[in-house]
Amino acid sequence: MSRRTLQNMAVLIAATGTAFAAVASQTRWLGGESREAMRERCYGVASAGANDCATSQHSCAAQAKRDHDPDEWVMLPRGLCDKLNHSRTEAL
Repeated sequence: MSRRTLQNMAVLIAATGTAFAAVASQTRWLGGESREAMRERCYGVASAGANDCATSQHSCAAQAKRDHDPDEWVMLPRGLCDKLNHSRTEAL
């Protein structure tokens, strides 16, 4: 093999390794949970204008009219919602 071919192979191997490392750092392998599965909706803790998504009152995020509205929710790491006052993980 020529020196140029070896250099090209080394670059391709390095690029492939970098891409694999990026994917592996964002994914839990071997039966683990995804990042989304590690989060849960927490109702009753959103501040005005800081909710994550639609409710029966509006159709978009950041439209909460008042703090701690029981219908408004935000995504939090699993288990954190249970530790907050006036919060719940189930919709009313």
